[in-house]
Amino acid sequence: MQDGLENAREIEQLPHATKATADPSEGFHVTSIGWNVSSLQTNIQRQGDKIVTSSEDTYARIWNEQGQLMKVMKDHKDCVNVAKWNKECTVIATAGFDKKVIVSSNEY
Repeated sequence: MQDGLENAREIEQLPHATKATADPSEGFHVTSIGWNVSSLQTNIQRQGDKIVTSSEDTYARIWNEQGQLMKVMKDHKDCVNVAKWNKECTVIATAGFDKKVIVSSNEY
């Protein structure tokens, strides 16, 4: 094991475009990122196949392992500071500058 990254692979940039232009080259800063890897022994068949990101553009996004956008969560009115999976990787909580914590338990 050289640096722990021998199984890492490169994926394309995950575009966080502005609401006004939808042009990925004019994106907002990403404020957090997290894999759906459970810290518990569960019956989840696949883990680490999704990424959740939060951004200054008021959205949280869920991506698949190929870097394709799966879902945009549009619940906040201001910058989303953080997006985190729960321990079972079934729920995502987001927190933002709008002073809200939003818990989403939809299927991902």
